[in-house]
Amino acid sequence: MLGKYTLDLQHLSGLRQLLRQQPGSELVLEKVSYRTILLIQFAQLLIAPGINAVFAFGEEWGWRGFLLSKLLPLGQWPAIGLSGAWWGLWHMPAILLGYNYPLHPRLGVFLMIIFCVIMGALFSWMRLATGSIWPAVIAHSTLNAAGGFGYLFANAKQTIDTAHVTILGWTGWILPMLTICLLVVLKRLPVTEPR
Repeated sequence: MLGKYTLDLQHLSGLRQLLRQQPGSELVLEKVSYRTILLIQFAQLLIAPGINAVFAFGEEWGWRGFLLSKLLPLGQWPAIGLSGAWWGLWHMPAILLGYNYPLHPRLGVFLMIIFCVIMGALFSWMRLATGSIWPAVIAHSTLNAAGGFGYLFANAKQTIDTAHVTILGWTGWILPMLTICLLVVLKRLPVTEPR
């Protein structure tokens, strides 16, 4: 809708290009259609959060379980913002190496901090509202599982600039920010009685 991303749902050229870059893909593509591979990708969304939870648990235990709790004496909003910013800074070495924002490694550090503050606010709300880190772990692992979906539906002729598209870019921040605003309007955030 914002003109930053061109879909190719008919030919799946982005998926085709992505698969052709994988070693041994010719053998798979002889036996399995692109649409079948796409269906498998969607099916993995049911399984991947459980697998990714092993890795997301460590981050969520650190950021929402430990750090957020230690920062709460400053107030919920400062604790949420600071824990999200630290989470974003934690990604800095990978971002500078070209991960997540390959077209903008330096600017990507700043963009990742913004992204982590936004998503961190939602994950922190889950942690505070439930008294458990597990909802944040599942949300984080699901986010990681769905992270590459933008590449599957893209037109292969376009360069995907993650500063603008996918959940990492400013267009992807709109829905999570609207969710945060809704939580504020409904007086669910800040959490009145953190658990």
